[in-house]
Amino acid sequence: MKVKRAAALLTLMPNNLKLGSLSKEEALNLWYFINADFRFALTKGMLKHHLAEECGVFAQQLNAVMRGTIIAEALVWESSESKSTNITLQQVRALLSGISNESRDWLLDFCHSMNAEEAEFVWRWAVKERWSFVENRMRKWALTQLEIKSSGHSTERLIQALYDEDDIEDITLIDSQCRLTKWSDAAQETPDCWWLIKNPKSLRILMPSEQGYIARTRQGEVDPEVTGWAKNIESGDVRWSWVDEDTLLRLDTSDKGSAYSWGEAVSVLQLYPHAILLIYHEEKFHLLASGSVELFAQALRVRRIGDIHYEVTIGFLDGDVVEEKDVLVIGPLPYELVQYFKRNQITFNYGREWNDITGCLVVSCTLTWRAGESKGWYLKFKEVKSMKGLHDLDHITDYNIMIGDVNE
Repeated sequence: MKVKRAAALLTLMPNNLKLGSLSKEEALNLWYFINADFRFALTKGMLKHHLAEECGVFAQQLNAVMRGTIIAEALVWESSESKSTNITLQQVRALLSGISNESRDWLLDFCHSMNAEEAEFVWRWAVKERWSFVENRMRKWALTQLEIKSSGHSTERLIQALYDEDDIEDITLIDSQCRLTKWSDAAQETPDCWWLIKNPKSLRILMPSEQGYIARTRQGEVDPEVTGWAKNIESGDVRWSWVDEDTLLRLDTSDKGSAYSWGEAVSVLQLYPHAILLIYHEEKFHLLASGSVELFAQALRVRRIGDIHYEVTIGFLDGDVVEEKDVLVIGPLPYELVQYFKRNQITFNYGREWNDITGCLVVSCTLTWRAGESKGWYLKFKEVKSMKGLHDLDHITDYNIMIGDVNE
């Protein structure tokens, strides 16, 4: 696929690109490039040094001209008067994969082989300049075409389903069954049955099939280990299963409900910040979380908003990408954050512009109520989780159930 076409397609996503505008092969090739595990050998600082060297100026002179402009945008300037040479995605990856800090006299020639639209796409991809937004754009396009709001399936799986009606029905069914709706206690009624689950990450839905139960995560992905555990269970109605933290045994909703009364269960729930109550009422399953719920999120961008206050955007897993969902206000910055930003050369203490946070910085935050103010419920920064990684992030489903409904 040509870079020119890729850039044009992404510009129309997520709402203005019709499915018939690209083939299944094109859609998958575009996603494979967007989501490629590619790491450019040059840092942004190295790129700036190469640009200054090829322009025949000192780095200080280049900085004066750029006036704080990010390097990706500065490189787009070099393509502003160039015409497209119909370079392809494969050619871009091959060329940039062969570049090292020792390479010379390549940068301007490469810039001049693209027009401005192509250059913006390529350089944002190469240096991962807010690239998660591009990944999210294509995922949202796939979800829009499928007419669903969210899905735990990978973006690749969603794209494949777009071109197969049977797949669309399968994905829609799985996602609808795996989604636990938030229990509303507005009616002040006692549900039919409930279970206290201290480790909701162990929750699996057991879906009946011709071969017996198939276990899936709340995001719809098959769990082979739990499926093997469930193979000896006689297939019947849909069940939910989880690991009991006290006995380490896997239980399911065919077991007797909680020994606590409903009032006791709601009270005990407050003692476990990450626990939930799994509720069965009128043939439907629901979820109730503690008001002091703790969520693990990835810190994505940071900017200063006052002498000691900062804003940090956070995101949660949506299938195979991290989607930005909320903003934490922090002030002053804790020592761990300052050290992380300095160690990774992240600008955080200058100007009011947003600055990307490189790497996977996981933070925990809690749902908090601020009485007497219009803000009401909001997410509050708790601490940096230096030993956590991408696989530890909470899913966007948890955010939407536990947080999203609060302010609707």
